Amino acid sequence: MRRMLVAFAAAAVGAALLQPAWAEGRSFAGTWVLDTAKSDPLPQGKGKGKGRKNQANAQGTQSGLTLVVDQTGTELNVARKMGGRGRTRDQKYKLDGSETTVASANGRGEIKSKARLQGNALVIEGTQKVTNKRGEMDVKLREEWSLSEDGKTLTITTSRTARRRDQSSKQVFTKA
Repeated sequence: MRRMLVAFAAAAVGAALLQPAWAEGRSFAGTWVLDTAKSDPLPQGKGKGKGRKNQANAQGTQSGLTLVVDQTGTELNVARKMGGRGRTRDQKYKLDGSETTVASANGRGEIKSKARLQGNALVIEGTQKVTNKRGEMDVKLREEWSLSEDGKTLTITTSRTARRRDQSSKQVFTKA
């Protein structure tokens, strides 16, 4: 009887440890629409984003941004749809922390990244090789995804570091 009880307790602990992330209430799955009023403008390239006209254009480029997220216990699939431009970027991450290669959201190259669940957040860290007139450089990227208590708001905080220059932004999405 004692052995049976110990075996049952060990099985219960093992099942709890192997429980997929979505079963713990941290499912990022769904269709998410960007709330531009609560979000930072997306970073623009050199010479952009200055002045009222370019700031309006920056908001316009992200106003139709929608994320369609599918999550299993081991993977997160993200389709980033840019409304006005009709472009979609598909990105797939493994949630076990192993490295994956995904297309960058802006379509300029690939990002080698690792995703993991950390507490109630999803953390995606990676490096993108970028070539410009000054040569090749590595851009370090970090996204932290978090859900509101009711699961209807997704906040993604993004930081980028390149050549000793840091940028950060916050995008807030509502569940459609």
